[in-house]
Amino acid sequence: MGKTLMIAGTNLGVGKSLLARSLMAYAHAHYPQKQAATLKLIETGTQTPSPHAVVHFPAALVPPLAAAQAEQKLDLGKLWQTYSAKQQQQDLLLVEGWGGLGDPITEELTGADLARDWHLPTVLVVPVGAGAIGQAVAHVALARDHQIELVGIVFNCLQTYRAARLEELCSIDLMQPLVQVPILGLIPNLLATEDKSKLAQVASHLNLEILSPYLFN
Repeated sequence: MGKTLMIAGTNLGVGKSLLARSLMAYAHAHYPQKQAATLKLIETGTQTPSPHAVVHFPAALVPPLAAAQAEQKLDLGKLWQTYSAKQQQQDLLLVEGWGGLGDPITEELTGADLARDWHLPTVLVVPVGAGAIGQAVAHVALARDHQIELVGIVFNCLQTYRAARLEELCSIDLMQPLVQVPILGLIPNLLATEDKSKLAQVASHLNLEILSPYLFN
């Protein structure tokens, strides 16, 4: 059984897939002998499902509502079985969560519940912008309340910022005593690049001293 790391976010579209692709590119570049894969548990809002998605619903809604609109019921057993099988096959499995930790996965469970119940060490992706610090503080509190092992926070730039503006929007000095978890680094605005060398380089600039023990044995 290999390592498993959950990539969670504060919302939809914050950069979870980008971080997962960056870590995967880094793993393939630096550990070519290892088996590594990404698993997207639930995908909504697209007509064509991702090859990494276990469950897909076309409606751009939270999973329980998207499932209801498709006249289906989200099968947690299927998610667990697929996850367990993948975990046995891989040296590293990155599990991409849906939306934010507080978003519902079923009518009874949130993303935070799933991370807790499956004992998934978690990295939180926070988009740079007004309110970033508040989002980070609130999600860290939620993770703590659920006793999730929060490895750290990665900031993602959805647009290009000057250094002074970055410091205003996500001041590490202000945030660190509030969250009391490691700030692992910042992803620059990559415009959804598929260049694996650039993606691997992004991951190499994160705090790998903290991340590495969660990636490979």
